[in-house]
Formats: sequence, C-alpha cells, structure tokens
Amino acid sequence: LGFVTLGARADHALYNDVDVSLLETIGLQIGLNLRARQLERRTSQAEKLISLGTLAAGLAHELRNPLVSIQTFSALLKERGTDLDFQQEFSAIVQRDVNRIASIVENVAAFAESNRIQMAAVNLSEVLRAAGEIMRPELQRARVELTLPATEVPPVMGNYSQLLQVFLNLMQNAVQAIEGREGGTLAARFDLRADAPQPLICVTVVDNGPGIEPAMLPHIFEPFTTTKSTGERRGKHGMGLGLAIVKRIVQHHHGEIHAASTPGQGTTFRVYLPPAY
Repeated sequence: LGFVTLGARADHALYNDVDVSLLETIGLQIGLNLRARQLERRTSQAEKLISLGTLAAGLAHELRNPLVSIQTFSALLKERGTDLDFQQEFSAIVQRDVNRIASIVENVAAFAESNRIQMAAVNLSEVLRAAGEIMRPELQRARVELTLPATEVPPVMGNYSQLLQVFLNLMQNAVQAIEGREGGTLAARFDLRADAPQPLICVTVVDNGPGIEPAMLPHIFEPFTTTKSTGERRGKHGMGLGLAIVKRIVQHHHGEIHAASTPGQGTTFRVYLPPAY
C-alpha cells in the first residue's frame, strides 16, 4: 500500500527494537486506514447499485397503472371504435395518462440524478380533486365512497406531479384494501399542526378497510414490504413499493408521513407539508 522513508538519526544512532515496533504500528495503522477508505468506496458503489435497482422497480410500479388504462381502452377499440362518446373518452384518457407517464419519467430521472425538481406553490385541494378524478373508475368498481375536504388551506411549496403521486398511491392502497367489503369509505381532510417548530399542513387520508397488523405497521414504508399474500402479488398489486415511493417524495418536500391502523377498523395516513409562505 505504501512505504515510509527514514533518514539518519541524530548522532548516527541506531534504530532499536522499540523504534522499529513503533514504526511497524504506525505503518499498520496507515494501511488499515487506507483499506477502510477502499471498503467505504466499494460500499458506496454497492449502495448506488441497490438504489438504482429500487428506482427501476419503482418506475415500473408507477408506470403500470397508466399503461394498463391505455391498454384496456385500446382493446375496446375494435368493439366501440365507431362510438363518438367512446372516442372522446379514449382520447382524453390517453392524453391524460401519456402526460402522467412523461411526468413520472421526468421526476424519477430527477431523483436518479440528484437534481432539484422544480418547486412551486401547489394547491392541495386541486391535487386531491385530480387524484379523485383519476381514481373514479376504481372507486366505482370497488363501490367505495370518496369524501374530499370542502375547506381550503394555504398552498404548499412542492411539485404538483409528485404530490399527485403521493395521494394517488394512498388512495389506491385504500381501495385495494377495502375492495370486497360492504360500505367502503375513503375520506381526506385538512388540519393544521401547530406544535412543530413551524406550522405544518396535515392531509389526513382515512379508510374503513381491514387495517394493518401491528407487527407489519412499522415496516410499511420499507421497499418491497407488502401486506398482500404471495398469491395476490400480481399485476399492479403487491410489489411493496408504493409507500416507499410516497415516503421518499414527502421527505423530499421537507415533510413527514405517519400511519396508524387498528385491525378491523381501518387505516389512517397523515402527510405533513410545510406551507409555501
């Protein structure tokens, strides 16, 4: 790894065994420090590869929903291609989902390159309404009633597309959990958290689904953690990346996200975001 050069001692004295032992100890310590730095670099490279793999899986997870929507409507073209109402609906959905795909790719690329994404004042009521509109077919199919807040809150500083991803993921998780249960409800409301160093706007998303087991709750934001059994992990369900992506986006917006759940009584997510002022 290296070497140490020694000059003549004062009065041409010889190096004794203690001196040699001290020099060997110094050399060993230097060598260990250099080796530790090499291992740190290798570990950093391994972590980057792991992050890249997680990012790629997350991208696939996020793209699947709009692609399935486009694929479904494309399959209906043969049967309903001459229906003008269907043509208009198909055109609107394709444009909406293609724009969403482009936005997702752009934002994931920004994360991968550690670039700062474009931030602006975002109206959370508009984000929730857009998420509810995108979720409307799934809500109707699962017979889940969605309630959105009627009040307004100050805008937050953030990225509209990424915040939309946050609440879409939370709503999708809730609908998938409630599906098949009678009287399913999903609600969002606004609150203000004043006990923090600075006031935070809280968006609470609560459902009356089956809830999450206490042993699973502390791990739900970890990548590839899912409450679904192996047999249910198919299609767009069960990859265990949605909440990991949600947490990463919220943290990138200098916010917090917390979950509370009681088995059999539903789940509550609270997203805290700083206001734009």
